[in-house]
Amino acid sequence: MQDTGIESTIKYRLLEIERAVRRALDKVKGARPISPYGEEIKNTIEDELNKFCDNLKQLSASDEIIQLKQEAEVRLMDRIRISSDLLLGRIEDILSQEASTELYYFLDFYLDLLVDEKILVDRPKILIIKGYELRTYPFDRGENLWVIEVPTKTEGNVFEWPTLLHELAHIVEHKLKIIDTKFKRSYAPIELETGSVEATEYFHCKEYLCDYIALLLCGPIWLFILYDLYLLPTYLLPKTHPEWINRVMIVKERILSYLSDLKQKISTKKFKSLSNEETEKLLKFINNVEQLKYKDLPPLFRKPLLLDDIFTEVEKKLDNVRFKIDIDDMVQCVNSLVKFEPYVSRRVYIVNEKGKNLDSGDIDINVLINSGYLIYRLNIFDQGVKKYFEFDDYKMKSEFIYLVSECVRSARIAMIAKEALLS
Repeated sequence: MQDTGIESTIKYRLLEIERAVRRALDKVKGARPISPYGEEIKNTIEDELNKFCDNLKQLSASDEIIQLKQEAEVRLMDRIRISSDLLLGRIEDILSQEASTELYYFLDFYLDLLVDEKILVDRPKILIIKGYELRTYPFDRGENLWVIEVPTKTEGNVFEWPTLLHELAHIVEHKLKIIDTKFKRSYAPIELETGSVEATEYFHCKEYLCDYIALLLCGPIWLFILYDLYLLPTYLLPKTHPEWINRVMIVKERILSYLSDLKQKISTKKFKSLSNEETEKLLKFINNVEQLKYKDLPPLFRKPLLLDDIFTEVEKKLDNVRFKIDIDDMVQCVNSLVKFEPYVSRRVYIVNEKGKNLDSGDIDINVLINSGYLIYRLNIFDQGVKKYFEFDDYKMKSEFIYLVSECVRSARIAMIAKEALLS
């Protein structure tokens, strides 16, 4: 190499990047993650930073870079810079934007269930951070740590927490390799740019499947959330995702009988706390979801050919984790929550025989979030409650979110105590 000035600049740049990585390492050592896997998460991050530092040292000590042509040197240094910026940016997000304990309490119910039923062999180490979009990705190549990013507003609204289950489903799908097996290969997002039908169906099947797994875990609230996003989309979907209405239609097919039973209970006045007007509002909402037809779909919609086979296979694997929301429990819960009375069923406090796994019927929060969502979404609160809040919907709904969040937290604490008694 002719220009020794470039050689010294390269070594200077590598040294500066290493200094930034070491500063991040010191920061990680002093961090206190909220996640139940705090120390393991720190160890994973430290390992990645140490590997990066070792690679930088090796490059700096060798003549590998300076023997390249100048254009190749620039490209390689740019890749190193981008890699370091991406790694350090992600670590900064992890350290400064971790979500609250409540989101971990919520997710833990379902992780317990998936591990107990041996859907997942090992419990994935998950870190939840606040950002600006929903996404899930492995932090390291060994997939020792998974990061779930949720919009910041999700943390403060218990009725958006089920979106975590769609993201958890991506981890389940990835570990079970369901879609890759069916398509006999994996596709990269860039393949969508060529207009490949197979690549489109591959990514759409992933989303449909994760919607279905979320539905199996938490029940009809997932369908209702998708329906609301269809009515008023809040962000543009990437090419890897099917349209909202397509997702509503696919999910709706899997839960029609439950919706029919729920409507029957509503029609027979089982929800005693609701007025006739509020009962009609509830029935109308469920009818609107139920009566969406394929004619409402975009002209180019085509259901992926492999989707029914995928659902059938997954249904067998996940049969033991399918939501079991007793409609009578839901009736009791609605009748309590509309009057701002806390609800935690007695079932959570029953200590069964030692060694018995968590059952999906024990997941009391499914009753809570499904009942609470309908009350919150349709504003069907008791008239006395509305008067107490002077008909201020903002105050009333804010307090209601807090009430349901506390009920979820109480249910989780009760479950932990129950497990401790059985251990």
